[in-house]
Amino acid sequence: MDLNPLFRFRPDKSLGKLIGTMMKHALLLSLGVSWGCLAPSPKERNEPMENATSELQSQPKEQGVPAGDGIGPKARTGGTVDLKRVQWPDAASVNQAARAALTNAARENVDTAVLPVMLPSDAVLAHNATVIARPTFIAVSTRTDDKSLTVSVSASNVVHRYQGMEKASPTSTVRGGKPAWVLQNEGIWSVSWKEHGIDYVLELECAAPGTDQRCADDATVRRLAEELVYVGGNEQAVNKEQSR
Repeated sequence: MDLNPLFRFRPDKSLGKLIGTMMKHALLLSLGVSWGCLAPSPKERNEPMENATSELQSQPKEQGVPAGDGIGPKARTGGTVDLKRVQWPDAASVNQAARAALTNAARENVDTAVLPVMLPSDAVLAHNATVIARPTFIAVSTRTDDKSLTVSVSASNVVHRYQGMEKASPTSTVRGGKPAWVLQNEGIWSVSWKEHGIDYVLELECAAPGTDQRCADDATVRRLAEELVYVGGNEQAVNKEQSR
């Protein structure tokens, strides 16, 4: 079965902590259970962006490799680690309004991303977005101006496969009928699904979950999932590396 590394990004966390957290937040797409009972954290990684596409190309793409021999934590049950091939959306589908709302720094990071970057179409959320791009994942974190609502969107093309574990089927759908998990964990709503050939996670966190109606049920997180738009990525660099 697939164990997909999913994670929560917070603007006040260091990149090292973010990556460690990312590798811990597995099992969601495959099992739909709460996070926390995972393999040990990997060593912190902080690769320069110029090495992103070369590292992506150097990893095996179609066949499994022993977990722990490349990226990701060592498997406790002898699993494998694969990289999924991205199915890039058409360049014409870039939402120019949301892209224009990004800060220059966020837009520059979008343009280095080796995975398609999606974020909320709302102009305020787009403008407040922080974008991190690394060889096998992307992370977007944003919040409303009054800081009452935090939204994160993450994606990874890494998949962990373990033998002897039966895969569970998602119980819901989003974004045009795509199978999805819609869950609440410690007051945080999350939606996880597959798009563009890779795994995405959207999370919604309210500063006051007990009184904020946006976190009372899954209506807001589902609406945000439907409103996500594609704002770009470095498809040309990936294609150049893959053609070598």
